[in-house]
Amino acid sequence: MPESDEKGRIVITMKDIYDQQNSLSEEVSNLSKNFEKMTSSLKDVKEIEKISRKALEIANNADDKSDQALKNDEKVERQKEQLKNVWVKSLLATLLPWGLALVVGVILLIKNGGI
Repeated sequence: MPESDEKGRIVITMKDIYDQQNSLSEEVSNLSKNFEKMTSSLKDVKEIEKISRKALEIANNADDKSDQALKNDEKVERQKEQLKNVWVKSLLATLLPWGLALVVGVILLIKNGGI
C-alpha cells in the first residue's frame, strides 16, 4: 500500500502499482470466469425453457385430445341410450298388438265357451 513520506505526502512506488495491477488482473480474471459460467448457465436455461415449452405444448395437445375423446365417449353413450330406447319402443310396438290379440282371443274364447 502507498506510504506517506516525512512531509505527509503519499508516495506510490512501482511495487504498489505492480501489486494493484496484479490484484486488478486477478479480479478481472475472476469476473471473466464468472461471466463465462453465467453465459453457459444462460444457454442451459434457454435450452431448458425450450424443452419446457415443448412439453407444455405436448401436454396441451394431450389435454385437447382427452377432451375430444370424452366428448366422443359421451356422444357414443347418448347414441347407445337412444338406440336402447328405440329398441324398447320397437319391441313394445311389435309385441303389444300380439299381446292384445292374444288377450282378446282368450276372452272371446272364454265368453263363447271355446275353452
